[in-house]
Amino acid sequence: MPPRARLVERVYRIIDTGFADPDLDLPRVAACAGISVRYLHQILEDAPETAGARILRRRLEALAAGLDPELAGASITQIGFASGFSSASHISRAFREHFGQAPSAFRRAALESRR
Repeated sequence: MPPRARLVERVYRIIDTGFADPDLDLPRVAACAGISVRYLHQILEDAPETAGARILRRRLEALAAGLDPELAGASITQIGFASGFSSASHISRAFREHFGQAPSAFRRAALESRR
């Protein structure tokens, strides 16, 4: 595997293991990979997704999984914070943009589908 591809894999691994940390951002990803933010952008130019997009996608996936009706004891905000988000408004806005509905509607639909 070429060195650039190994570095992309390393960056993605850093994100995949650390996305739930609300402090994980591009400078931190780059520092963990031992590269500059500028080089981070360069190596991901032709990759399937940017570092920022991957962080957001992984957080949204974790949030959606946490909205399972069987885990209804936690609020959407609590689940979002545990998934790496740091703002309630960002949770709702990003979730709606990605899934096409509010997190509460997503949770309600999942609950109704189990009945």
